[in-house]
Amino acid sequence: MGPRRSVLLLACALLLPELVFAQVRPTAPPSVPPTRTFNIRGSLRLASTHAGVEMIRVDLKRFTGETVNSTYTRSNGDFEFAGLSSGNYILEVVEEGYEPIRESIELFGTGRAGIFLYLREPLKLGQGTSTAPSVPAHELALSSKASSALNKGRHELFQNKNPKGSLKHFQRLVQEAPGFYEAHYYMGVAYADAGRILEAEAALRSAIAGAEPHAPSYVTLASILCNQDRFAEAEPLARKAVELEPDAWPGHFELARSLFGLNRTPEALASAQAALEKKKDSPDLHLLLANIHMRRRDAPSLLAALDSYLALRPEGSMSDQVRATRKQLLENMERARAARPPSKQPPQ
Repeated sequence: MGPRRSVLLLACALLLPELVFAQVRPTAPPSVPPTRTFNIRGSLRLASTHAGVEMIRVDLKRFTGETVNSTYTRSNGDFEFAGLSSGNYILEVVEEGYEPIRESIELFGTGRAGIFLYLREPLKLGQGTSTAPSVPAHELALSSKASSALNKGRHELFQNKNPKGSLKHFQRLVQEAPGFYEAHYYMGVAYADAGRILEAEAALRSAIAGAEPHAPSYVTLASILCNQDRFAEAEPLARKAVELEPDAWPGHFELARSLFGLNRTPEALASAQAALEKKKDSPDLHLLLANIHMRRRDAPSLLAALDSYLALRPEGSMSDQVRATRKQLLENMERARAARPPSKQPPQ
């Protein structure tokens, strides 16, 4: 997974709104206070660009080697393990094409947050001491001042999680290299992270107006418009992203979101399935499919989508709601089976 791909995934999934599920009755609080537990929160990033990496498996193990739990990184590279008791743990990441990671963690009376893990490409013969991937030609053509502004801006945006602080670097990049369309794209992501949606939309439209088509800009703007229920405007942008990068799943995903919002359910399902062929391990995609199947009243497919989401993201902001929806769905399916008249036996 290259750095450009990582930025693309961050931008397209960053602004995903909560999808609507059927309401369920709240459960009563437990009568016995729960045992005190702790959380581990961290972020997995590419060492070469400091961009967050999505859908990489992170294992939490005890010092003795047995696995406690596993999770997948979110769209911005973040991961979390909850409900842990005090003790010594190991965070482990084994991803093909990168050096394995093993990080020791101690939990004694408090949780741990702000843990950064970095994926590094292994050193290969003939590469000298460099482990960084190749830099795109249009970045190599930047002046030293423009290149410095780009690197500082990406560092602030992705590693320091400081979108406001990154903007001054991207604004300087625009001044130093007016034709570098990706500067407006990064500004759009930074504005969106900072909650300044109008400025984000304007910056992304500037990126799209550049001479060279840039698929991540189309995807990100389509996502922002979907979040504002501007589905008719988002659809052509998502289609353009699919045209530019047909083998990339985010364009198909945003197209499915826009079509779902336009109540064009069969087309939304087709686009979501096209995305699924390219990205089977995205929790957000299975969440979208769950909503599509809910609208189609396809209970078996809805159940499968909910199960896939929970398998990929057992702990998360939506996981409890997904479990409650799944429980209610199973109860409804059981009632429907019980209400069916018994099948008639053929005469002997």
